[in-house]
Amino acid sequence: MVLMNSIIIYFEQVMIPLDKISTVSSETMLENPSRKYIQIVSTDGHDFWFMGFVNFEKALQNLSESVSSFKEAGIAIQPVVA
Repeated sequence: MVLMNSIIIYFEQVMIPLDKISTVSSETMLENPSRKYIQIVSTDGHDFWFMGFVNFEKALQNLSESVSSFKEAGIAIQPVVA
């Protein structure tokens, strides 16, 4: 935990198995284009938002390639039906 200008920031590690990832996408804040997020949606419909990467583009590329390679390996991932 870090306290910066009266804002508490938590750093956490999250592990999501590749077979539980449905989609990976990127988002940019309209108000502040320098704030970029990676959104991961799990197969059970949960959203995870990540920010603060040292190299955002490389993180997004590596994550997207990992999920694509896993899916191409022949393991089917069932989509979430809401």
